[in-house]
Amino acid sequence: MTDAYLADCRARLAFDLLSNTWNAVVLWALRDGPCRPVELRERIGGISSKC
Repeated sequence: MTDAYLADCRARLAFDLLSNTWNAVVLWALRDGPCRPVELRERIGGISSKC
């Protein structure tokens, strides 16, 4: 039995990753594989190039 409150629990890791809206957007944009940051900004749109 896994404990959902443990930091290394896979279910918690997945939930933490997907609970952030931007993470889900970025993951979807990267679904076809890695790309350069400029390409990623173009795919997603609405992202500034500020560091």
